Amino acid sequence: MASIVKFLVLFLLLAQLIENDAHKIDSQTEKQPKTIPAEDVPIGDQKVYNVLVVTLCLRGHINPASATVRALTDKDHKVTVIAIDSCKDLVTKSMPNIVAYHEMVLSHDFSASSSIIEVIPLMDEAFRVNFTIGMFDQLDDFIAKSPTKFDVLFGDELLCGVVVAGRKHNIPTVSQIIGPMFPTARTERPFLERSDLARENPSDKPSLRSVIGSALFDGLLEAAISYPLYKSLQQIHNNEGWEDVLYDYGRFPSSYIHRHSVLLSHGAPPISMKRGQQFENVQSIGFVPDDFMYPPLTTELSNWLEKADGPVVFISLGTIFVTSKEESKLLFDQLTSQDKFYFIWAVKKQVLVDLEISDTAFVSKRLFLGQYLPQGKILQHPKVKMFVTHCGANSMYDSVNAVKPMITFPGFADQPVISNVLIAEKVAKLLKKFTYQELEPILDEMLSEPSYSEMVARLQLIRDAQYKLGGNKKAVEVIEQMAEGKIVVNRTMASEDVHGVALYDVIAVCASIIVLIALMFIGLVFVCCRLCRKRPSQLAKVLKKKSSKTD
Repeated sequence: MASIVKFLVLFLLLAQLIENDAHKIDSQTEKQPKTIPAEDVPIGDQKVYNVLVVTLCLRGHINPASATVRALTDKDHKVTVIAIDSCKDLVTKSMPNIVAYHEMVLSHDFSASSSIIEVIPLMDEAFRVNFTIGMFDQLDDFIAKSPTKFDVLFGDELLCGVVVAGRKHNIPTVSQIIGPMFPTARTERPFLERSDLARENPSDKPSLRSVIGSALFDGLLEAAISYPLYKSLQQIHNNEGWEDVLYDYGRFPSSYIHRHSVLLSHGAPPISMKRGQQFENVQSIGFVPDDFMYPPLTTELSNWLEKADGPVVFISLGTIFVTSKEESKLLFDQLTSQDKFYFIWAVKKQVLVDLEISDTAFVSKRLFLGQYLPQGKILQHPKVKMFVTHCGANSMYDSVNAVKPMITFPGFADQPVISNVLIAEKVAKLLKKFTYQELEPILDEMLSEPSYSEMVARLQLIRDAQYKLGGNKKAVEVIEQMAEGKIVVNRTMASEDVHGVALYDVIAVCASIIVLIALMFIGLVFVCCRLCRKRPSQLAKVLKKKSSKTD
């Protein structure tokens, strides 16, 4: 039941990416792009390429995309950005040197405030409009009418519409993937050794309950998201006269985008993928933050940190994760009354409302609580020793970059997977309940020596690996090589090599249930046969006794 609730929360959050009214991208004439010559414009020995970027407005996706865009414009490439209109301010601030910005407003029949009963029947329609057919139709029209000849399309691991639009217009497509790469069917572990649910000891075999729960959750994702996307993509392929879409192991849109575009994988092994594992159509770019990603600390926060005379713990559950009013109040009371640690707690506005705090921040000797805190700079401060995180991919990279061990309190989607990866690498521990009573003994254990120094040393090795890959400079190199035809997409890779194997557990669970039912049936037949064999012999004995008495 918990898995189903997590999925529904995930779906409702995805619904926030869209608006209620449908408009074409080019419906507002004042937002038409500047005219750029179709041919590449050389600057010295360097060619300048026209890149069309399509981004989600979720900060976990737009932040890494904007870093790549800044790296592109630093090399004078011409970037046009299409995003949902609700993040225009964010786009223009984080991508200051783009050529043009456009809005894409996708139509649907519900909003993020709709009830679950209203949402469930509309899932198929929503995903078809948002990520495939609706997005493809608008991008197809935009590219056809644009005076700019785009050399590369840059999208996201969720946006199939970008990939199919690129294919139709013969434009190579690059898609960013923020979190870890799921294993392929070729490298997958046996059924009883795999679970995508958060665990205290991921290296141990998970419980059967955990495996089945993970498989059922995967099955729900396949039925509600993956299969509707597959049907929509098949419809586009049919209309365009392309080959049939392979369903393979499911996990749409991830598996389709892996097969039809080049993926820019953030991070480095072992947190982006298993050590030694290689994927077709994947370029690992690591993580190297620029100055824009890490704004400075405020004077108030900097002064508070300077006064702290003990270990500081940073708590942030991201921009989406929701805690209950009771959880927030309980932890607030506990953090302000304890005298062992110092805490910085980044919260959303709703938490301030729940705590009846009218200002944007609350400051006491032991707690600094506020909105929009500069996570990267906080983690880099020498007095900050630990990070309590929801395990969003960007938070993981920030913590690794700052070489700070983590306490994980994962939510949904890939967050439990990230938690398991970090714990397996012995740089984090799992927090089961969001309370100080649960947190305190974990902090005591992790901050003790030599445990803390050993975790820092392991994190340093991962950080070094991320820097060696180059970060967004490497991303720009990949985009340039795509534009020049030096890197091409392999659409014919074997099914066993495609990223994402959601159906692996689903099929395994179904097979296990069938085998279990079959064994139960065989056992029942065996028992019945034994009983049937015993009854005639017992009846004969009774008749024999009766006949002897008569005689």
